[in-house]
Amino acid sequence: MKTDLFSLCDFAADYNGKLSVIGVFDSLYTQQDAGAVRQCSVALRLRYEKKDEGKHTIKLTLSDADGKTSAQLVETDIDLRASETAPTSIVQLALHVSNLSLPHIGIYSLDLHVDSRQVASTPLYLYKVTA
Repeated sequence: MKTDLFSLCDFAADYNGKLSVIGVFDSLYTQQDAGAVRQCSVALRLRYEKKDEGKHTIKLTLSDADGKTSAQLVETDIDLRASETAPTSIVQLALHVSNLSLPHIGIYSLDLHVDSRQVASTPLYLYKVTA
C-alpha cells in the first residue's frame, strides 16, 4: 500500500471518484500561546494492490515535537476491494476533524496509521505572532 496524497486542508470531499481538496496548509498563526482549528479536513488517497484487499483500520493522530501523541483525531475502518483489470486500485478519503487543539506554540506531526503501522506524516507548524 502506498500513500499518494496526505494533506491537511480547509475542506475535502470525494465527488464520484474525484477528490476535491481546498486550502491545503501546514502553518497556523496565533497571538495566543496555543491554537485551535474549529473545522478542517484531511485529504487521503491510498494506492493498493490485490494483496492489500480486505478490512483495514485508518487512524489519524497528532503528535508534538517530542513525539508525544496529543490527540487521536479520527479512527475508521475501510474495506478494500481490488480492481479485476488494473494492477492497482485507489481509495480516497476526506476525513473531517473538529476542534483540533494545539496546546502550545511549536511543531506538530499529523500521522497516518494503517492497521497500527505509521505509513505517512506531515508537519503542522503553530507560530506566535505579535499584533
